[in-house]
Amino acid sequence: MMASDRWIRPRRGSGSLLVLFLIALIVLPLWYWRGRSHRLAGETRVDLCRRLDSLPGLAGLQSAPFAAGDVAGSCRWSAGPQRVVLEASLITTRGSGGHDVGRQFDAWREEIKASYGPTANLRQIGDENLRTLSWRSPGGNDRFVEDHGIALSLHSPSLDDVQLDALIDPAREALRRDPQGR
Repeated sequence: MMASDRWIRPRRGSGSLLVLFLIALIVLPLWYWRGRSHRLAGETRVDLCRRLDSLPGLAGLQSAPFAAGDVAGSCRWSAGPQRVVLEASLITTRGSGGHDVGRQFDAWREEIKASYGPTANLRQIGDENLRTLSWRSPGGNDRFVEDHGIALSLHSPSLDDVQLDALIDPAREALRRDPQGR
């Protein structure tokens, strides 16, 4: 009966086709989500002030969250009323509606080129999933840091390039650290 039924009879190669399908089912999601290994990549809300208050150069400054659109977290450090020293915003893969943070990084680079042109002194440092954009806007110095599924935007009207660059690696470490110490 099985040999004569055209729908359920055994066919040569059907086992290998099934194996290929199962491999694709496992590999494609892993390939798509590669480079999103940051512990905060899946978060929708992050207390950025608490995570970054220990950065060198921010001691003694007042920190307060601020509304910054569709971001997972934001914080502003100031040395008094109307004297902003640093603003930071965090974008995560989940907080960005599932969009690839790497593609957002590329979009930001193109937007900076289009908005400020050669006067921005745009520089890119690093490789995919661990890159930094550096530019000068009319309002101060800016950095856009990609780190395996998150992006950190730093803007400072008062810090120079050296001071702002010195905050990048400690900020990456602080965001990778478990807040409960585990």
